[in-house]
Amino acid sequence: MPERYHPLFKSIALLTIQVMSLSYSGPIFSLEGFEQDVQSIEVPSSNILLNEETLSSHTIQIPKALISLGNEPSAYALIVEKLQHRLTVYKSNSSGDYELIKTYRAITGKKQGDKKYTGDKRTPEGIYFITGRIDGNKLPPKYGPGAFVLDYPNIFDQRLSKTGYGIWIHGVENDARTDNPFDTDGCIALKNQDWLELEKYIFPLETPVIITKEMSLAISKQDLDEEKEKIMKFVESWKSSWKNSDINKYDQFYSDSFSSQGKNKKKWLDMKKNLSSIRNGNINIEISEPKILAFENQVLVSFYQKYQAQGKEDYGRKFLYLQLENSNYKIVSEKWFNEPAKNEHINALVRQKNEFNTKQ
Repeated sequence: MPERYHPLFKSIALLTIQVMSLSYSGPIFSLEGFEQDVQSIEVPSSNILLNEETLSSHTIQIPKALISLGNEPSAYALIVEKLQHRLTVYKSNSSGDYELIKTYRAITGKKQGDKKYTGDKRTPEGIYFITGRIDGNKLPPKYGPGAFVLDYPNIFDQRLSKTGYGIWIHGVENDARTDNPFDTDGCIALKNQDWLELEKYIFPLETPVIITKEMSLAISKQDLDEEKEKIMKFVESWKSSWKNSDINKYDQFYSDSFSSQGKNKKKWLDMKKNLSSIRNGNINIEISEPKILAFENQVLVSFYQKYQAQGKEDYGRKFLYLQLENSNYKIVSEKWFNEPAKNEHINALVRQKNEFNTKQ
C-alpha cells in the first residue's frame, strides 16, 4: 500500500474485511458491494478531447459540484455519472480554473436510484472521499487488481438513516464485464488498466468523489466564484467567532439539528464555552484554503487547521457538513482528523492567512 495511505486507513480496510467475514455465512467477498466510502476526482477542464465519451473540446464544462478544490498540489476530483457510465477526473490549476484530465468507462449498481439500505444493489449518490486501498491479492478475482474504499455512509447519509457498507471503486475479473452498464451490487467498477491508472490521482481524504445520476453544470465560472466567496465568508466568520470565544455569534452558524462526537447542539456549545473559559479566551486558529463541494442541498467544506491555545496545540484536517436552511447555510456536523503537519500544509495555512488578511 503506497505511503500516502495513512495507517488508520489501512486498519479501516482490514477491519472491513474482518467484519464481512464475521457477518457472512457464505464465502467471504461472495457479494459485490460492501458499502464503504469513496473519493477521487479532479476539477473539470474544457479543452482536452479524450475519447468518444468526453464532451466537445470546444465546450467549457464546469461541474456545479466543484465549487473549489483549494490550492493544494493534489487538487484532483472524481465525478461518477451513473447514467452516462463514466468516471471523469478533474484538476484545479494554479489560477483556480478546471482541467478535464481523463474520462473512464465506469459501471454501477444493478438497481438504479440512490442507495438507501444494505443489499439494495444501488450505488450511493453524494460527496465521498477515498479512505483506503485493498490489494487485489487480498480479494476474490472479480475485483481485479484491487479496490479503493469509499466513506459510505457519510455524515449526510447517516442523517438520512441510510445503511450499508463496502462501497468501493474496483477493477474486474474480465474487462468485458464493463460492457454491462449496471452490473455491480453497489460498487463502481472500471477496466483493470483504467483502475491502475486512476491511482495516481487519488490521495486519501483529499480527493473527493462525487457520485450522481448525471453531472449538473454551472452556468458560468463567475457563478461558481460567487458561491465560493459566499461560503468562504461563512467559514471565515465562523472561525473568527470561535477564535474570539463569541459563543452567541458562534451559535448562529449551527443547525438546531447539529450532531457531532455524540453531542447535540446544546452539548456542543456547552463544551466550547467550558474550553474557552479554561483557556482564558486565548485561542488562535489558522486554516488552509478550503475544498468546497456541493451535492443538491448539501455542501462539504474541508481544510487543514492549526489550533493553538493555553495548554493545547493540534493540527489536522477539519470537515464541515453544511446544509441550506431557509436559504442560509448551517453546520449540521463536523469531523476532525489529527495529522502530522507537513511543510506544504503549513505553507497553505500561511497563504490562507494572507488572503483573509486576518489579525492573528
